[in-house]
Amino acid sequence: MRTDGREYALTATLISRHAFKDYIRHRGDSYDSLAMKVKLLGAKSKPNPVTCSKATIGHLVTGEVKGTSPERAKLIEEALNAPTGSLFVYKVARISHDASYAA
Repeated sequence: MRTDGREYALTATLISRHAFKDYIRHRGDSYDSLAMKVKLLGAKSKPNPVTCSKATIGHLVTGEVKGTSPERAKLIEEALNAPTGSLFVYKVARISHDASYAA
């Protein structure tokens, strides 16, 4: 997303890994079954299908990763029948480009 010559991106960060794990259990899902539900919902996304894996769910639960793409986060909430914004917080962040990485 661009505005005024600056670049911005929408991010999705898990609010609580413990609440996320409890929500998965409450819904009777495993990491694998949740990933499959997200994959099925994401397959409908055009033009770029959204994917998900058991490892992705596991990394979110353990805290190894703090967030995911907004598209995947939305599908995770949908697959768990959770209200949007109940498991992930969505923020617009400014993208910083480090000149040392320029090719």
